[in-house]
Order: sequence, then C-alpha cells, then structure tokens
Amino acid sequence: MFIRGQTIRRKFQKLILFVIIGVASRARAHDYYNMVINPREMGLGGSIDSVVNDENSLWFNPAGIAEDNGIHWTIANPYAGASNPTVIQSLQSLQSASTFQSTLNSLYDQPMWVGAGADTAIIMPHLAFGYYYATNASLLIDNPVDPTMNLKYLTDQGLALGTGWSFGDILDVGLVAKYITRTGVAQSYGADTLANIINGSSQPSVIFNNLTNKGSGIALDWGTNLTLPGPGSPTLSFVWNDIGNTSFKPATTGGIAPPTDYSDMQVGGSFQFDLPLVSVMPVFQIDELNDSTVQLTNKIHAGVELGLPFINLQTGLYQGYFCYGAGFNLGLINIEAASWGEEMGGQPGQMESRRYLVQLTLRLGFDGFGHLTSGASSEKSNADDGGDSFFDTGENPYAKVRR
Repeated sequence: MFIRGQTIRRKFQKLILFVIIGVASRARAHDYYNMVINPREMGLGGSIDSVVNDENSLWFNPAGIAEDNGIHWTIANPYAGASNPTVIQSLQSLQSASTFQSTLNSLYDQPMWVGAGADTAIIMPHLAFGYYYATNASLLIDNPVDPTMNLKYLTDQGLALGTGWSFGDILDVGLVAKYITRTGVAQSYGADTLANIINGSSQPSVIFNNLTNKGSGIALDWGTNLTLPGPGSPTLSFVWNDIGNTSFKPATTGGIAPPTDYSDMQVGGSFQFDLPLVSVMPVFQIDELNDSTVQLTNKIHAGVELGLPFINLQTGLYQGYFCYGAGFNLGLINIEAASWGEEMGGQPGQMESRRYLVQLTLRLGFDGFGHLTSGASSEKSNADDGGDSFFDTGENPYAKVRR
C-alpha cells in the first residue's frame, strides 16, 4: 500500500509539472510589432508617439502631421535588422521533411527575428501621404516536453493618407487611413502537428503553405497630442491604432486570410529641455491599454534622447530590457542604428530576443519660409530661428517642434 501510494504521488507530481510547463509555454507575451519601425523609435524604448512630427507621423502618431510647416519628402529610407540572420536558412531547412526534425531540435529556446523594409512619404501643412513595404519574420520553438512552433512571417505593402490639425497651439489631432496588402501567417503549431511531420504522416507543407496567405484591408489610426505651457513644454499623447481591428479579405475565393491587426490604444508623454547646442528629451509610452492578456511590464516603454549638433543619442528600456541608439545627420542623408530586447517568454525577464536595426534615410524639403532643408528632419526645436536648414546651422535635427 505504501509503495502504491508513492507511485500515485510521483505520477501526480509529474502531471502537475507537465501542466505547469505546458501553461508556461502558452502564457507567452504578445509579440507586438509595428510593421514600420525605425531605429530612433527602438533606441527610445519604443516611446515615439509624443515626439514624432514629420513624415513618420503616418506610421506612429497622426497628430504629428499637424506640426509640419513646410513641404518635406522622405525619398527613401531602407532599413534592415536581425536578432539572428540565420532565421531565413532555418525556415528553409524546416520546409524539408529530411531536415525538419534535426533543425527543430537545434532551435529550441532560440528566438530568431529578421526584418526589412522601406517607405517614401510627403508631408505638408495638414496633409501627408506615403507608401511602405515591410517584411517581418520571427521563429521560436519552445518547451521540448510539449513543443510549440511559434511562427510569424508577414509582408506588408501599404498606401497611407493622413491629415492633422492644431487647435490653439495646444491640441493637435490627426487621422490616417491605410490600404494594406498583407501576405503571410502568424500562428503557433503544437506538438501533434510537429509529431505528425516527424513520423511521416504529414509534411512540412501543412505549416509553410500558409506563408502565401494573402489579403487586403483598410486600417484607421487616430492620434492626439496635448502640449502644455511651462518648463520643458510637456506633451501628452493618445494614439488609437487599427480602430475596430484591421482584418484582411482573402485575395482569392476560399482563400485563407492573413493575420488581423487588433486595435491598440497607447498613451505617452515627453519633455524637452533646450540648452545651447544641446537638448535633453525624456519620453515614456504605454502600449496595448485595451489588451489585458499582455503583461504590464511588456506594455511599458521609456527612454531619453540627447541631441547634439549633427548627432543624437538614445537609451531606455523596452519591455524591461536595455536599449540604445544613435543617429548621424549628414545633410541629405541620415544614418541611424539601434539595439533593443524583445520579451519572448511568458514572464518578464524570461527570454530575451536581442535585436539590431540600421537605417539610411534620404530626405529633403522646404520649410515654411521657403528655405531648403535636409537631413534627419526639417523640423526645429525653436520656431524663431528663421527657417535655416539643419545642415547649415548644426542644430539638433531630431528635436520636437515648439510653436
């Protein structure tokens, strides 16, 4: 009886352990990802909503369109990033039945990500429009006891049209509509699916045929900025991305739609302190306010930017992980780079995916005084400077507009 009792107890303990491991593997953080990203955003810990005021307002906060006082064109700004550049090779190996199991075994708990894209956009008073192309691929195979393959492979092409308006030099509001064509999948595949492929009763195509899922949809984003008088000109922002969710209609009759972008509410804030030749700008942001399934620590982002002549430096926290970045203004050309950590586990600090991103931007335009501007941004921290370009003055090209 005693031996039988021990046996039952051991089986019960194993069952509890199995359940705990299984739940932990599924209590994953939401892999939040804006299909258009840039190094300045990630160097600031993802806290860009309250400071963006140029063509990037189309992708991050429509209220920033209201702050433009000239005509500016981002001709092109290609970017590329990775956590482990072998993710493409791994995806190819997993598509072969002969290498599926060996590749699977080598990838446990090794988060992989690669992203690339570019956009072009024009902004003028109260109006902005642009086009973007972006690819995002991530792969994580976790928990050998009850394995799950978490696969995301998305490619977006989108057209955006936005408008922004100011009220009393205090309140800015903006609205952006986007027509998006999306191809790909974002899905988790459990132990049964993986086992069937390994034992030959199924093929990797049951997973990877979904990479070609294609559809189109219309997205609406709303943004608001409130700039208060006083030291540091504090700015508070509220952004509502993908109002009512953005779903995609399959490209073919009977086809499978690519993943939906769910509604995301964000709040943020910033201060800016201008000194001779230097500006300091602390920022914060809280994402996914309307999603209670996401850990609070994965919603919070914060950073600080130091603006110097021809260069800016950023550092901060993204989902609890250290991030940093830098930008160099070389006239018509701007070069930026950043690194940050993405939480891929179910708990804060459980599994970091360290990511790196670099971007080259070609931008020019005319400010409100008809002067040619160039470099990282046409905007200035001081509206009384007479409209000279940053390339000529050496001022911080990233500072927020202060009307």
